[in-house]
Amino acid sequence: MSDLGDKLAAALEQKKNDVNSFIWKGPKHYVNGKRVQEEFRLIDATEEQLRHCYKHCKSMLYSKDKEDPGRYELINIIRDQQMRCTAELYMRYLRKNGTIPIEFRKALIDYLNKDEVKSQIPRSMYKTVPVCALVEVPDEFKAITIEMALDACLSALGVFQRKHITNNFLTKLGLWFTKDEIKEYLSKKDENGQALDRLEQVKSNLNLRPDVRLHTDYNGGLSYLEFRAMHNLKNERYENLNETALATLKNKVLPRLEDEARNQATLWEQKIAEIEKVCAIKGYVLE
Repeated sequence: MSDLGDKLAAALEQKKNDVNSFIWKGPKHYVNGKRVQEEFRLIDATEEQLRHCYKHCKSMLYSKDKEDPGRYELINIIRDQQMRCTAELYMRYLRKNGTIPIEFRKALIDYLNKDEVKSQIPRSMYKTVPVCALVEVPDEFKAITIEMALDACLSALGVFQRKHITNNFLTKLGLWFTKDEIKEYLSKKDENGQALDRLEQVKSNLNLRPDVRLHTDYNGGLSYLEFRAMHNLKNERYENLNETALATLKNKVLPRLEDEARNQATLWEQKIAEIEKVCAIKGYVLE
């Protein structure tokens, strides 16, 4: 590392450990029509304030509230949704290859009920043992557990809940367009024969608000059809979701949503560490 890099790293490390730089930011609200956010230095907070902040951080990480889960609980929800999307896609793969899911389920159960198998894989392990331990499956489906496969065969995966996938999150992912998509959906021209802006055409096609900000990202964004599938996504049973929606959720949207939840969790963990450092200096007791 260069001298400048060393100095920058040292400065960042010093700030990380400087309790005078630890700031707590409260919720945003409106005052006289203006959006404001209260903040204060943790070192200036009372013991009661620090306990409140600490409790809030813990809640943001570990809360089991269904409407507003903590980040670690949200990660579990996202992973479960991704598994269910994968399981439903596996059912469609089976059908395309001539296997009827209910017959596949019967064969699995018959095999699992064999004495030599039952002793190694009891029912209590169905939630964790992957179905690929029993049958050969393509790599993209190897994470599916036995229990999830059995449920999928009965169309019993439940309802996909969209509430954690906000429109703002989707637009941040960016868009890119295939040649076929441009030709079929994004080829409008103005009265002078000039091609209209493609992002504006997306807004028009999907009835998005004029103030929605879209941008292109040819590295990791959603294609037009993927973005349309996510925009139209509702709370729906997994077996009723179209294949584009399932694949986009599994391969792009849910992994990126998990990344965002993990980043948020890291920030809350950092804030907990800051509160603990301040309390250690001031002799406060948190719990």
